[in-house]
Amino acid sequence: MSIYDFSANDINGIEHHFNEFTGFLLLIVNTASKYGNKTELIELQKLQESFEGRKFQILAFPCRQFLKQESKDKNKIIHRYIDKCKVSFKIFELTKVNGHNTIPVYKWLKNKSNGNHGSSIDWNFTKFLVSSDGCSVMRTSSSVGFNKLHMIIDEELKKIEN
Repeated sequence: MSIYDFSANDINGIEHHFNEFTGFLLLIVNTASKYGNKTELIELQKLQESFEGRKFQILAFPCRQFLKQESKDKNKIIHRYIDKCKVSFKIFELTKVNGHNTIPVYKWLKNKSNGNHGSSIDWNFTKFLVSSDGCSVMRTSSSVGFNKLHMIIDEELKKIEN
């Protein structure tokens, strides 16, 4: 099984099959937009822009499981992400990343990257870097800095491009 076997609905309810990202390095992130999280969204957008024109895509999954730091209202999510933070990466529907209602792609991501992180996500902005083969997954905690993340992504993209 690979990431390409999954699909999810975007923020507007349109289903996206992840095979549309075949050959791309994907950064999948559970996000939030309330309180101090605007900075994190802006940093993600900077990452997306810095790799513009390369086989890289961020997929954001708004989640309210951590201190309800995301809105329930789709229009508020769109306003915060697109109007306020000017993100250009893909935004999906409000998502559960832990518990009985975890969406299938997050079950798979957590299973593929269990390692030292355990089987649950402990906070917003946990990042999963999925290789271009759609099978290898590296998980980083929300505390990993964006400079380090940028270096990791750049190294992985160079492998794809060579």
